[in-house]
Amino acid sequence: MRPLKLRLQGFSSFRERTEVDFSALSLFAITGPQGAGKTSIMDALTYALFGRIPRLGDDVKKFINRNHERMEVSLEFSSNGRRYRIHRYTGRAKAGGIQLERFDPTSSDVPWPLEADRMGEANRRIEEIIGMDYEGFTRSVLLPQGQFQLFLAGGPAERSKVLDDLLRLDVYKVMQEEANKQAKQKLLEAEGITQRLSTELADATPQNLSEKRLLLAKLKAEAALLEAQLRALQEAERWGQALSSAQRKLNAASSQLQNAEEKLQAARSILADGESLLVERETRLRDVDGAIEANPYDADVYIRLERAREAARNVAETEARLGKLEEYSSSKAEEHAEAGASVAAALKAEQEVALDYQLAFDALEELRQRHRVAQLLQGLARGDPCPVCGEAMATLPQVEHRPLREGEEACGKAEEKKKAIERKRQDGEKRLASLERDVANTQSRVKEEQEQLARRRETLSEASQGQAMATDEIEVALATQRRAREEREGLDRQRANLQQELQKKAGELAAAGTNASRYQDEVDRCRGEIDAAEKEAGAAANAVRSTAEQEKWSEIASAGAKASDVISAVQHRQDEVGGARAEAQRQIGSIESDSKRLERDIELAAGLREQEKEARETAGVANKLASFLRADHFQAFIREQALQVLAEDGSNHLNKLSQGRYDLEASGQDFEVVDHWNGDEQRAVKTLSGGETFVASLALALALAERLPSLGAAGTSTSSLESLFIDEGFGALDSDNLEAVTSALEEIGSGGSRMVGIITHLLALAERMPACIRVEKSQSGSTLTVE
Repeated sequence: MRPLKLRLQGFSSFRERTEVDFSALSLFAITGPQGAGKTSIMDALTYALFGRIPRLGDDVKKFINRNHERMEVSLEFSSNGRRYRIHRYTGRAKAGGIQLERFDPTSSDVPWPLEADRMGEANRRIEEIIGMDYEGFTRSVLLPQGQFQLFLAGGPAERSKVLDDLLRLDVYKVMQEEANKQAKQKLLEAEGITQRLSTELADATPQNLSEKRLLLAKLKAEAALLEAQLRALQEAERWGQALSSAQRKLNAASSQLQNAEEKLQAARSILADGESLLVERETRLRDVDGAIEANPYDADVYIRLERAREAARNVAETEARLGKLEEYSSSKAEEHAEAGASVAAALKAEQEVALDYQLAFDALEELRQRHRVAQLLQGLARGDPCPVCGEAMATLPQVEHRPLREGEEACGKAEEKKKAIERKRQDGEKRLASLERDVANTQSRVKEEQEQLARRRETLSEASQGQAMATDEIEVALATQRRAREEREGLDRQRANLQQELQKKAGELAAAGTNASRYQDEVDRCRGEIDAAEKEAGAAANAVRSTAEQEKWSEIASAGAKASDVISAVQHRQDEVGGARAEAQRQIGSIESDSKRLERDIELAAGLREQEKEARETAGVANKLASFLRADHFQAFIREQALQVLAEDGSNHLNKLSQGRYDLEASGQDFEVVDHWNGDEQRAVKTLSGGETFVASLALALALAERLPSLGAAGTSTSSLESLFIDEGFGALDSDNLEAVTSALEEIGSGGSRMVGIITHLLALAERMPACIRVEKSQSGSTLTVE
């Protein structure tokens, strides 16, 4: 994995949006003062990939900047020749989100198609892409701060502790505990199976199953006999139902016959009386038509009179309203004239007061001038330079004036009187303008009412057809028409009722004729149905009696010819036989259920015996594994093998970094160096100088970073190590050691195949790097520049 671009906002001390472009960097330093946010850049990179921060683990919300509600980080990186982009954010109150994209150079429409946007799926996909999980990443790409130098030069106990932590050998202790737990669990499982076989499944034997099957066959034979009897009884019940149906038909046909004969007699009576009633209704209808013809009501006259009455009322209302409005208009005109005279008088008074104010103001200015001259002469003597021209004064002028306060008071009183007259004039002008609007509005309303009065008088003339009718005359004429209309409406109702009665009686006569013929046909049909129902009832009674005698059902044979008695006897016999059959079927169901349960239990018992055997065997294997892991030999073997591998790989790096002078070898639980420049002398690593110790530690750290993903319990990743970040304190190095360390770092980062970044506040070391990311801190948050 090699980072290309990192963008962060609201993350730790980086308040505003900040971007780091790694694409052109190979060997570089991240530098800045303590607390500026150097390590936060690596924290942001780890958070983007895994959603975790080495210093906080999963509790990443503490890294949200106090001025933001959420933090967000975007990382573009490459891995195994492909480019990816991940965006991750976390809020204070809301759950975080993630979006993983892969660059597709062949697509112009969607160059960054979505890979995953669900947290679990995206995290798993990232581990697949970079070939390691969070633990492997923080132990190989981000070198453990302060641990790899201790790992080289510390004692065996310190080295074992560091190695156990880096290789995660604690997993073998967990394996031992899990093996003991599994052994105990499997043994308890086997004992539980044994208990179940001896109690719950004790009757699950082939002999018990055979006895159940014999009893089942006997019960099924008895149930078959009872089933045959039920079928015969069902046939008898059907004949009984047929008898009941025939008797119901006979009763219904007899009832229908009686009803049809009654309706036939009623229809014949209607035909006899209907003709005389029709003649009487037709005579009454002719009398009503004559009364309607003589009625004086005229709808047109009535409508015209109503319109005339409404028009007369409107004229009266408009005349009254116009009179009041004309009186109001006259009063407003008088008020307007008075207001005009008042404004003219105020204007004249304002001119007089303005002249008085100007005189007072001029007098005040002259008094002020004299006062200033007196102040200039105060303290001067003859021969002093003039304060105006600078010449020596031969004589001093005498200035006489009254007190300045008297002039100011006189001017102030004149100004107050002027303002009072101005306010009075302005108030008068406002009232005059308001009265002008009122007069104009009133005159407009008078004109509108006059026009409306003319229109309404014209409407009255049209409604009365030019006749000069008073309102009371219109009311009398309307009352006459109203009474005639009421009488006409009563006659219309009588005529409608008589016509309805005529139509109804005519319909009744026609229906009576039709019904007489239909009811006669109904009488004939009912008599035929009575004959057929009597024959059907006889045949059904004979069939029931024959079946009962054949089956020897004496109570059914002697039930008689009444359908209800026959059906009751058959149903009683059905209840007895049905009860016996239900009991047999219940016993059959119970035995079949017991047989199936026995079959399942026999099969289950066989399977449980196999499970018991497997559980006891697994418990034995788990006990042996726990016994093996209980001793420290296995972990010691892993440590020894890891030391050998790391010494070999670290030696390769150290040989290059020391220009072929040193190699590393593992001697027991310690490291030694071979000095090829001193006759291949082999000595302890503690004899190295400070700079040489750092270079040797760095070589060993490189070996740890490259081999850790495949050592011990750390994992089996085969991904190439494309990036390396060293967060280590370089401040204790002297100039010679610093030179050695710098040369070593330049050697590691040469060629560009691996990105190497160091985090340091040592400016001398940072300036030796080909590139530098400078981090600055301020009140508004951290910022950075790439140099």
